[in-house]
Amino acid sequence: MLDEPVAIKKFLHLIFQSTKNIISEISSTKSELKRIGNNINQIAKSLNENKNNQTKRMDV
Repeated sequence: MLDEPVAIKKFLHLIFQSTKNIISEISSTKSELKRIGNNINQIAKSLNENKNNQTKRMDV
């Protein structure tokens, strides 16, 4: 049977690795969401510019 301190050390190592992996996944997800948000903003800007251009053409 393992010494109690060794078992605790191994347990804490596993917890640390799991936490490290979770943080990495969250960071990746955050980056992906940021890129998606930027794309949505670019689409909205383009739609608004086209809408303004069409409105100006109708006024002429």
